[in-house]
Amino acid sequence: SSSARAASASATAASARAELEYLRASTRRGLLPEEGKRCFAAVADARASAAAAAAATAGKAATEKATRATREKLRRVTEAKTRAERARDALSTELDALRAATPELRKLSEREDGDGGSRRKTVLGAAKLVAAAKRAAERAREAAAALRDAESRADAATIELEAFKA
Repeated sequence: SSSARAASASATAASARAELEYLRASTRRGLLPEEGKRCFAAVADARASAAAAAAATAGKAATEKATRATREKLRRVTEAKTRAERARDALSTELDALRAATPELRKLSEREDGDGGSRRKTVLGAAKLVAAAKRAAERAREAAAALRDAESRADAATIELEAFKA
């Protein structure tokens, strides 16, 4: 992964810096032959610079990849939140309509009709409507829970994105 490569490049850069510092200290103490001092130091310096540049590039690539992934996650969470809001609104409207219609149907079912079969159909219709209202209420609760979950995930993704930007 990019973060593993960045960590590896960072460790290599730190190792090269330590090697360079060791060579410089050895040169100051006179432990290296005079003609090799500059050569060893130049090679070590070049290695340290290359490793540091590689670590910086890998770190930048890892950060960009993480930022893209977090943005994509935030986009998906936002879409889920939007779908949940639409479902909640639709179910809430359906539930309100069913609740408003129920008293009228109850009055119809209590009315004396000459035909008992008609009254049974009316009562059955009212019972079905009450059951549908209960199902709609449950779906509205589920949609509200899904919306809360989507909002929580969106908040977490936003915090994650801000952390990556920092």
